[in-house]
Amino acid sequence: MKIQCSCGTKLEFEPTPELAAGTARFVCPACGLDSSDFVAQLARDALALPAPPPPPEPPPAGPAVRMTGTPPRAAAIPSPPAPAPARPLCPRHPGQPADETCRVCGKPICQQCLRLFGYVCSPLCKAKAEATGLKLPACPTLGSRVQKRRWRKIALFGWALGLLVAAGCGFWVWYAWIGSRLSLVLDLPFTTPAYAGQSALVGDDDLVFLRGGLLARHHVGAKTAVWSVALLDTAAIEDEAKRQRETMQAAAQRAMMDDPDHPIRVPSPDRVKDLLERAAAAALELRVAGHNIWILSPGKLTRYDWETGKPAVEVPAPGGLIPSGDDLLACAEPSPGQPVITRINLLTGASAVEPVRAGSNSVAKPASVLPGRDPSRSDPTRLARQAASLSLPGRIALPVLLANQRYQEAAMDEMAATPAPKKSGGAAAAPVSFTSSLAPAGRGLVRFSVRLLEHKSVTRSGMKPAAAKSTLDTSLAAARRGDAANEILNDMQRSRGGDVIEEDQSRYEVRLEPAGGGAGWVGEVSGPPALFPLASVLVVGAGKTLAVLDTRCQRRWEATLNYALSPGADAWGDASSVIGHGPCVEYRDGLYVFDQGVLTAFDLASGTVRWSLPSVGVAGLFFDDQGMLYVNTTTAGLDTLRYSRQIDISSGPGNVVYRMDARTGRILWTAHPGGLVRYVAGSYIYTVESFHPEEEDPDGPPPVLTGLEPGPHFVIRRLDPATGRQLWEHQEDKTLVDVRFDRNQIHAVTKKEVFLWKFFSL
Repeated sequence: MKIQCSCGTKLEFEPTPELAAGTARFVCPACGLDSSDFVAQLARDALALPAPPPPPEPPPAGPAVRMTGTPPRAAAIPSPPAPAPARPLCPRHPGQPADETCRVCGKPICQQCLRLFGYVCSPLCKAKAEATGLKLPACPTLGSRVQKRRWRKIALFGWALGLLVAAGCGFWVWYAWIGSRLSLVLDLPFTTPAYAGQSALVGDDDLVFLRGGLLARHHVGAKTAVWSVALLDTAAIEDEAKRQRETMQAAAQRAMMDDPDHPIRVPSPDRVKDLLERAAAAALELRVAGHNIWILSPGKLTRYDWETGKPAVEVPAPGGLIPSGDDLLACAEPSPGQPVITRINLLTGASAVEPVRAGSNSVAKPASVLPGRDPSRSDPTRLARQAASLSLPGRIALPVLLANQRYQEAAMDEMAATPAPKKSGGAAAAPVSFTSSLAPAGRGLVRFSVRLLEHKSVTRSGMKPAAAKSTLDTSLAAARRGDAANEILNDMQRSRGGDVIEEDQSRYEVRLEPAGGGAGWVGEVSGPPALFPLASVLVVGAGKTLAVLDTRCQRRWEATLNYALSPGADAWGDASSVIGHGPCVEYRDGLYVFDQGVLTAFDLASGTVRWSLPSVGVAGLFFDDQGMLYVNTTTAGLDTLRYSRQIDISSGPGNVVYRMDARTGRILWTAHPGGLVRYVAGSYIYTVESFHPEEEDPDGPPPVLTGLEPGPHFVIRRLDPATGRQLWEHQEDKTLVDVRFDRNQIHAVTKKEVFLWKFFSL
């Protein structure tokens, strides 16, 4: 027998007694329609079988019994709720309840039917609806519609992802080529040059700078200053210039009477006044803490009002100023024999007077402001530094230029009938028999006294002996031009006395004691001693010896270094210089010391050596918040310590920066940026390289130029802290006076301008 399902599927089957009895189920394999009853009737008709008996009826109720009497009163029983009508089942999917009906034939349909065909039960009904023009409502669960929505979401996500990637690439290109580069925010030009100055950025809106003798506050982006104050007393400087020039004229007249053939040139009044103004401006120092603007000058400390720029507080400090954290200590002696210390907090402006134990206290006085150099004579060491960066044509022409330079200097010496001045490049100054000064020690003060026990100096040569046969006597091939230039420069160095080094090996007695009284420490050292007050210890360094004491002047441990400490090391002053901390630095639980040839890390408590790094020419140390150490040093070898005055333009040492693990001493990367690191904070690492030629003296003879002198310039570079790779560089062909960094903002004072740059930072 053959039948056709409502979905259009044609089926064929054999009539069997099981089908006729209804015990077998007949379901369409295409649409799942259950046609078992219809097929059973067809099978009975084909087999001529009777219909199955109907189900038995329920037994009838018994006869009613009449009750007599008054029935008892019963409580009312609520009738049960009517049962909810049973939901029809889907004929195509057995057991699935129907939620809708076919809009064409009226058959019940379930959720599976809705997903397959929408609001019709089969493709046949869908075709009938299309043929009759019946508009079916949109079914939200229709499979094709669901797939369309899914693919639409995938497409939208893909577009969004693509736009995000494109935006990220565009942002990276913009940041790499534009955003991370310095952009000029503020440029303040001046007509008169300045040779000293500092600047400080307060927040993002105000720039306070000291330029020469001018103190000013500017709003960032404004064209005019909020206020400006002239700090130098021009009338007093003119009087001092007049007095000094009269003194020099009198000295020149006396010298003229002794030697009339060689008169002494006296600077002009304008020149003397200009030099005095420069010296007075160089003695000023700017400190900004919050909205407190301080100017440190010889003999006093002055705070200027933030809003008006007028002097608000003035603290006399005839004995000098000692930095101690956020405080400055001003020494004074209001009564004979009763010195006091005024502690000024730079952040709050509060001050407190503290008496100290009576005792002698040395006061450093500034040196003469008038220079004594001969501008007609060129420094061979400076010429060597300039020659090291010449191109190949410049190196080929270098011996001729230097020979001409040496000839002209010899001619000037002969015309003057005086020998060339002998200047010892490393001569040690005559030791002082006794000095005593106050130094910070934690929150207190200590008295640092030095007494000379025995004077002893050793003179040695800092250059190699001259070659027996001159390079100039041979053919100067291009490959030997550098040797000829080295020979000329070294001869000029010897003629000026630059090959002589005098080392101070005198014996000194050093005494450290608390300023308020109490037992101290006394030791004997060889070489000029220096005191390094650190956060929790006091370090006394002299020659190759190192003594570490606590803030109560009690000895902790001593150590012997490989080489002597660098001469001229800044014992105390600021906690750091522009090129880093040193030569003794306390960081966490370690003490880091660099001498002339080795950087050594000691355990602060015991003095045990953790690690050492041989490096000649270490200039300063920086630390970041991750325990990493940045070392400013050079590529010089140990041979340069012995022959430190020898000139070699072909293999001169260059600057190098190390990033190290401060705990283990492991070198993470090495960089040769050309300059030295000047700032380390988080991901911001900057190096600065600068050069400015010597200024010509208008009253002296014109200097002999070799043509090697480059123009003034400075270069700021930013390094990647992870790799040491240079991220960018910014160059200005100007004479740099001072540059400061504040994360992604850089402000600088040059000879004739004040700049503020900024770049985008994440």
